[in-house]
Amino acid sequence: MATEKKNYWLIFFSALFIGYTFLASELIPDETVFAYQWITSLETGRLEENAQAADTQLPSEPVPFEIGNRFGYVDWSGSFFINKEKKANVYLSPNLFSEYDGRPDTITVADYTGKTVLELEQPNGYPFFLDNTVFLLNSEQCSISRLDEEGNVLWTRDFAAPITCADAAAGILVVGLLDGTAEIIGVDGERLYFSEPSGSRIAAVYGCAISPTGTAIALVRGLDVQRFIYIEQFGSAWRVTHHEFLEDGMRRQVYVMFTHEGRRVIFEREDGIGIYDAEKRQSSRVQLNGKVVAMEREGGNELLLLVTQDTDLKNRFIAIQYPETILIEAPFESKNVSLARNGNFILTGSDGKLAAFRIERK
Repeated sequence: MATEKKNYWLIFFSALFIGYTFLASELIPDETVFAYQWITSLETGRLEENAQAADTQLPSEPVPFEIGNRFGYVDWSGSFFINKEKKANVYLSPNLFSEYDGRPDTITVADYTGKTVLELEQPNGYPFFLDNTVFLLNSEQCSISRLDEEGNVLWTRDFAAPITCADAAAGILVVGLLDGTAEIIGVDGERLYFSEPSGSRIAAVYGCAISPTGTAIALVRGLDVQRFIYIEQFGSAWRVTHHEFLEDGMRRQVYVMFTHEGRRVIFEREDGIGIYDAEKRQSSRVQLNGKVVAMEREGGNELLLLVTQDTDLKNRFIAIQYPETILIEAPFESKNVSLARNGNFILTGSDGKLAAFRIERK
């Protein structure tokens, strides 16, 4: 059975990346290939046979994963920092994680090696980690506290409605609420911007993101109709610089993500994704089947990678060349998927396996 699963992975990814190379060679100047590096089992923690030699320029950052009943951190050579069974709620960030029950008396925050960095007593809420910062969401989901490195509360903000999404960068926090309002909170907990709902029959913020510099935010807001809104900072003022309608909309939290350099925003829409280029002030649309279940955050080299899902098992790995060209759309079956990227290195996971590839231009 293990051999069959391994062969399935190798056949799938070989077909996927050979197909990608064939299509991409007609669309971009250099031939692009995805070179297989290794496959490892989450159950055994060991690399499969035929793993390629480690590259001397491998990224040093750990990669968090959560697949099925397992979670942890792995490096880009396939060695695990943590690989454990999930027995409670888990919140993972690039460097910190926490496991906790429904109403915990104590919450432990650990780093990617498993070393405890914080013990939170009687937290009355749940931790989450953004921009290398520990926040606490209260149990009613209407309040956020920012904690220091010792777990002390630096500030607390109360909101008029439950929080539906949050993101942070450059010390600044953006929060979206169920009543359709959005707020930007500064380093000291002060309100920098307040946006009221308008233009939709049903008000709610379904997704939000902040740029790496903390000078722009993106929102997917409202139902019937749903809208994408881009808001930028000009001195001490913030104002809407782009707005578009997204049909009736989706009644769930949606992906909204700035690419690592801050130029583009990727956001889900009813029939696929939208890509807003803030540098060119242009918005494009890529029609896809299914819900986005995994997306790499970098989006570099003019290439965006994501996974969509039609049912519990029907997935598609998709590579998009900006602004709106689908280079490859490869179907596969899996209950759980993950996707990460660092420069030219890709890490993908599915049903108890992790696999690494390297993007090469030839």
